Amino acid sequence: MGLWAGSLWATSPGGWGTPIAATLSSAGALTISGPGIYAVTGYNNLADDLESITGGSTGDEIILYAADTTKTITVKNNATINIGADFALDDTYDKIRLIKQDDGDWTGGGIADNA
Repeated sequence: MGLWAGSLWATSPGGWGTPIAATLSSAGALTISGPGIYAVTGYNNLADDLESITGGSTGDEIILYAADTTKTITVKNNATINIGADFALDDTYDKIRLIKQDDGDWTGGGIADNA
């Protein structure tokens, strides 16, 4: 299990590992390679809305945070990302955990809002 002591990616054996850099497409899509921690950058390195997530398999869990907190990434609550309300990743310690469901949608598995 990963340890939450100080930095998100401090891990014990079998933990989450090193964050993966990921950039949103011009349409606000995030492409993932599988479960893990993703440091998200907006399209053209700007503040952006995350509208959809492609990739991954049923049951995959991901943790997202903004790679640059001066450029807010807003995770949009919509038909394929079910989190109850939009969520802004705008602080160093803001994180959102999502789980991929059988129907391909992503649902919230936890939010850390440290604004």
